[in-house]
Amino acid sequence: MRRYSQRIREQVGDEPDGPLGPEVKAMNPPKPGKYGGQDDMEKFDDWLTQLLKYFRTFKITGYGRDGDCVLYTGLYLEGMAAEWYDQEVDAPERRTGYWSFEDLICGLFK
Repeated sequence: MRRYSQRIREQVGDEPDGPLGPEVKAMNPPKPGKYGGQDDMEKFDDWLTQLLKYFRTFKITGYGRDGDCVLYTGLYLEGMAAEWYDQEVDAPERRTGYWSFEDLICGLFK
């Protein structure tokens, strides 16, 4: 888990250093695939790598965008992972009132 926390801080922890350039929009980078909650560390690692690259490319980074990262991550989940997100992160009766992006990724990993 420390490894995931460190990756998150390194790749999306800093505030963006400027506005999104037109070249990124013209490039139309692929969206990350969906993670289904499989008990497969390699699939989780691959999915997280795609997600972090996507957020970094579109400058969805820094403390001010943490809530956006949590919200957008829900769009890239399916199956058991999406059900967990709906119950633990998005439901009005959830146990945890605030989820950081780092906490969300560690929770998905567990």
